[in-house]
Amino acid sequence: MQIFRLLLTLSILLTPLASAAGTSDWIPITVKDGKLLVPSSFAGIEGYSIIDTGAHQSAINSRFLRKNNLLPDAADEVTVNGFFKKQKRRLHKNLPATLLGVETRFAHLHEVTLNSAKTQLLIGGDFLAQFIFQFDYPNQRMRWLTRDTLDLHALSNVPSRTDKQTTGVLAKVLLNDRQALWVTVDTGAKSGLWIERSLAAKRGWLTEGQTTLKRAKGINGSGSIEQFRLPSVKLGQFESTNTLVSVAAKDQDHAMFKRTRRPGSKIQRNVSKSRGLLGWDVLKDFVVTIDYRIGKIHLEPAATS
Repeated sequence: MQIFRLLLTLSILLTPLASAAGTSDWIPITVKDGKLLVPSSFAGIEGYSIIDTGAHQSAINSRFLRKNNLLPDAADEVTVNGFFKKQKRRLHKNLPATLLGVETRFAHLHEVTLNSAKTQLLIGGDFLAQFIFQFDYPNQRMRWLTRDTLDLHALSNVPSRTDKQTTGVLAKVLLNDRQALWVTVDTGAKSGLWIERSLAAKRGWLTEGQTTLKRAKGINGSGSIEQFRLPSVKLGQFESTNTLVSVAAKDQDHAMFKRTRRPGSKIQRNVSKSRGLLGWDVLKDFVVTIDYRIGKIHLEPAATS
């Protein structure tokens, strides 16, 4: 995948961090398997957590809890939507942790099942809405900024907005100069894009022999997907080429593009305005600046140090 610039243009309790104004120092992170890993500590155990802009609520890894014999009392159960299915999971309240070097307390954390027992937390929109965040993928670092230092309403260079149904951040992309889509900015997704299978089939992108069948894992289970390369994906002034795209395999059940009917209507509508996910294979060459609260992003090709 290559990036071409088309135009020249320019409820978490986090009191210690919130009281500091301005911009933090750059914080080293690890980009592994398309995910952003940050150091964290839970119950005195050092580990790492995943920054996931596609998750609207933060969560705790059930495999990490079991491996370390940590069994906090659950306050309730909630339904958690994963890519392949939704599932009832335990909900915990007021759990302390250390993240980005700051001791904090998460008001709510539901359980999810992540691949590695070393992963402690999944950091979602409830945390990310507190500040503006910058993720420098090529140099594997991040920092946070207060809103009085940067106005992404004015500086955003990619069409973007808040998904009112999920509170996620949507970005507008143009596929092969033919198909415009609003997709969720998802730092937890490895593919460049996840889209609906029906759309890919309609556009003739699932030609036999041009796709690869694989297994993929989600937070509530696994399933089969097909992957292919798309010649062109445009985001504002930038173009990504040979981008990795994933769709659910034929006849594979999944909950990503769920539809529902309004009372008294037979017309099915998407639960979310998002028609896909925008992930690592597109974002990996950029410094991504995101203001989760207002639904705005800015991209800048990163200069490697």
